[in-house]
Amino acid sequence: MIRASGTGVGSGTSRQTFRLFFLGAGFSKPAGLPLANELLEPVLHAIRPYASGGGTTHLDDALWEYQQYLDVAQPDKPFDVEEFGAWLDWSNTLALDSTDCDAGLALAQLRWGIGRVLHRATPEEIPEEYLAFARELDVSDVVITLNYDCLLERALDAVSLPYRRFPMRYQNEIGVVDLSRGVELQLMKLHGSLDWALFRSDDLNAQYSFRPLAEGPRPLADPLAGLAVIPADRLDDFYSSAGSWWRYQLLLMPPSRAKPLAGSPLVELWGGSGSHGIWSGGLCVVGCSLPQGDPYIRQLLYWIARRYVETVRDGSGRGPMRNVIFIDKRDSPDAVAAYKESYRFVDPGLSEFLLRGFDVHAVAHIAKLSR
Repeated sequence: MIRASGTGVGSGTSRQTFRLFFLGAGFSKPAGLPLANELLEPVLHAIRPYASGGGTTHLDDALWEYQQYLDVAQPDKPFDVEEFGAWLDWSNTLALDSTDCDAGLALAQLRWGIGRVLHRATPEEIPEEYLAFARELDVSDVVITLNYDCLLERALDAVSLPYRRFPMRYQNEIGVVDLSRGVELQLMKLHGSLDWALFRSDDLNAQYSFRPLAEGPRPLADPLAGLAVIPADRLDDFYSSAGSWWRYQLLLMPPSRAKPLAGSPLVELWGGSGSHGIWSGGLCVVGCSLPQGDPYIRQLLYWIARRYVETVRDGSGRGPMRNVIFIDKRDSPDAVAAYKESYRFVDPGLSEFLLRGFDVHAVAHIAKLSR
């Protein structure tokens, strides 16, 4: 839910912190939500009751065929869920017609299953660390997340912080920016969201009270105009329906080493992401381990961090924070060293690592540095 316009929590004023927060799956893990490599089994369990005639699902068929492919073509290669996702993506996106299963329907079940598992895993009572994080955020901040869940949105709603999940509001179809609604936190979900779908061209949009993701007028041919939000109070119904997985195209990119970004309406959310570090008053990375399946994330964070560090060095930064803050959970010296090595492109003299996990103490540290 995107709140009405305003400029802060309760007081109606902004602290003008201008920070950028970059969130990965480790942000949601403390709330009990599964990581990518923990999703497949619960997704299969979720989708199997909806198999046609009580048989196997399209996703089961795709898994069986992928395993046959590995057994013959790469017998020494262990199963990897992101490799499986890439196999499905190539089969579907390139219309290879090289499999006996229907890759498109298997992907639809995978997306729906991921959405259902994450929606049901989200706790009814939002843990305190997320509420504390939401209270610490300011409308001048930007949050970029790779997560599909709506945990942060629920925390933002709970503390009444205004936000939007699209880049810009416009006054008209020409593209004149609308600043009349006040200031909102910008929350960019680069891999999509479990409550996003494509609008249909018929009256089935009304079944779940779809509403536009990007509110108000949009420039002509704006890809975001076709994106719909499933209201929070309809998600239980949506993920309990036997037909929603095939009637509606969910907008989330499942784990894959070949995410089909080209042509996706989600690409519109990425525009200018690499330039955020230019004006940022602070940079904090939470729960992002730079997964091998998403090499473009390393490239994006490289540009953001490089430009942020440049503002710190030349004194043009817009906040009291200086160091890039990394928050994650690493339990051994080797794991700590490997994590730090993955971020070797950030000046170690301007890096601070908090590797005991995301909790209220980590949030308090961010708040202290931001004052």
